[in-house]
Amino acid sequence: MANMSDLRKRGCFVTNLIGLLLVILVICLLVVVAVLVYFTTLDIKCSSSNESDGKAVHKAPSVERNFRLPPNLYPTVYTVEIQPFIYGDNPEWFSGHVGIEVECRSSTDEIILHSKMLSITENSIEIRSSGRENDTIKSTLEYDTDNEFIILKMSRLMVAGNRYIVEMGFYGHFSEDLVGLYLSSYVRDNSTV
Repeated sequence: MANMSDLRKRGCFVTNLIGLLLVILVICLLVVVAVLVYFTTLDIKCSSSNESDGKAVHKAPSVERNFRLPPNLYPTVYTVEIQPFIYGDNPEWFSGHVGIEVECRSSTDEIILHSKMLSITENSIEIRSSGRENDTIKSTLEYDTDNEFIILKMSRLMVAGNRYIVEMGFYGHFSEDLVGLYLSSYVRDNSTV
């Protein structure tokens, strides 16, 4: 049998200080990789389906956008009405209407809103100065499906410091998973509710 001094001559040995430095280096590398993974996955986009039902859809050019809305318009009041159609022959869809009062913080000629799996009723879009019913601003609707936005391009500028009302109708189908508006049921007294 070989003695202990012969066994120690074989293999790779490091001092305690070098071992500690190697452990710290591995931990630092793991942290750097985790930070890189976190920041590179922020820009991953989910696909959405804005249905046009045969209408001409104006698709906005694909532009890299932040998922947050631009700061030029600040919403102050939301009024949302949703009519779910859960009974009858086709219990898979809903319709609604939204009114948003916005404060214009910097002049702009476009409004960008989130829209995932919704179709906007284009002839229902109305943009007007707050308090002035007859002061409507004409607009065109574009879908940015890559970023899940709708873009309302206006015929004139919204002026900084003023308030505006944005109203529109929408419709969509209930989601089949637990995202957005979805149908749910449960069993009570041996019947599905």
